[in-house]
Amino acid sequence: MNTDIFNFKRFARYFKTDVTEACSNYGLSLLVMSSMPITIAVITGVLNVLTSGQWESSGLTSRILLFLLFFIITCITAPSKLYGSLTDKKEGTAFILIPASRLEKYLSMLIICCILVPVLFLDIYLALDFLVCAIDPTLASSDATLLSFFHNIRERLLHMGTTIDWNEMSQFIKHSESLVKPWMYIDDMMSISLAFLLGAITFKKSKVSKTIGCLIVISIVLSMIATPLITRGSHLTAEMIEKMEMTGVTGIDDLIEILPGQFWALNHLVLIDTINDILWIVGLLTGIWFRLKNMKH
Repeated sequence: MNTDIFNFKRFARYFKTDVTEACSNYGLSLLVMSSMPITIAVITGVLNVLTSGQWESSGLTSRILLFLLFFIITCITAPSKLYGSLTDKKEGTAFILIPASRLEKYLSMLIICCILVPVLFLDIYLALDFLVCAIDPTLASSDATLLSFFHNIRERLLHMGTTIDWNEMSQFIKHSESLVKPWMYIDDMMSISLAFLLGAITFKKSKVSKTIGCLIVISIVLSMIATPLITRGSHLTAEMIEKMEMTGVTGIDDLIEILPGQFWALNHLVLIDTINDILWIVGLLTGIWFRLKNMKH
């Protein structure tokens, strides 16, 4: 490999420096966000003591929602804190003059934003949640931890209702087990980080709000493109259902024969979602690369 493009020792030195600067720029914020289990437990407990006279921490559902909220906030805010200064003339010029190739800077940026920050947040947050559950008497159960929830998420979802015949449902969604695995959403996490990283190195001001605005516009455009297809599909489905009622179809095998396209989509939700996310990620990676390539001050 051409050492002007990538040199491992040079990359290691640059990555070490980049991580040090990342700790300086976002380390405290990351620590605050990932320490929220303790903050939430204390605030909730104190409020319950003041209102009801007894200590009681947040339930599992509220802790899951808060965990997702703080995780998304971290993925959104980290890129602008870490690399938002590159749009400044002085900082951007200094970044360009760093003795490292564009590829090395690019890889370092991606590793920190898409791997290091999310993994550190998850490790600290889940560890502190486990600690809180071990100490708090109102949460003194191994099933009360977020780790336990994510480990047993499929079983929990399958037992949410007693009126659903899940064996029957498995005929509709053969890959339902994959849909509830936490690692199926790693690409979604990367998409969030990459989108806001691109916004951080593109917009000079209001980086987060402008990125959100762009994502909203893209969503609207895609919805306008997809609406005719969805409408046509709905009409076809309605016609099929009408035909089904006329012929007295009741079995799943008959439904699959009449609605092959719909059942194919249901049985391949994971594949469709993964392909969609990969295309989105490739587009964002390409955008970040060319933004770095064209960065001039």
